[in-house]
Amino acid sequence: MTCQVSRLRTTFRTLATLALLIGGCGQADDGPAVYRVTGKVLVDGRPAARAQVIFHRSGGSANHPDPIAETDGDGNFSPTTRLTRDGAPAGDYTLTILWPEIQVDHGEEIAGRDRLNGFYRYTSTSNLKVNIKEGENLLPPFELSSTVHPSLRAAGRGAPGR
Repeated sequence: MTCQVSRLRTTFRTLATLALLIGGCGQADDGPAVYRVTGKVLVDGRPAARAQVIFHRSGGSANHPDPIAETDGDGNFSPTTRLTRDGAPAGDYTLTILWPEIQVDHGEEIAGRDRLNGFYRYTSTSNLKVNIKEGENLLPPFELSSTVHPSLRAAGRGAPGR
């Protein structure tokens, strides 16, 4: 499992790098306009430092990368589409979030298991929806649970199989 999540972390970093490189290949105004977006991820009431947030556009286009972000120590994030923390194009999105345990082995960071138990990892299971509008976008905090699957929270039940 550690190996799998470590590969996911590497994949996330590779995607982030590619998004920045692709954005760097053209002008900052290539593609749709982007608008500043800020948000915060809390898990069980605490900031989720170093969580990976990906904005999946409804009816997304292969011609435009999905905005991505990593939370800071306070759980705050601003997505990158083409330039670092430039924001996201206007539209509807489903967010996916992966929050790996980070371990250090001989000075190298290794991503471990997802502390969110995969509840928000896929667009098919994430209930995190946002609408980005033209102008400044301050998203309300995403208050997540590491123990209750989003689809079961309303029913007052725990994680599947628990």
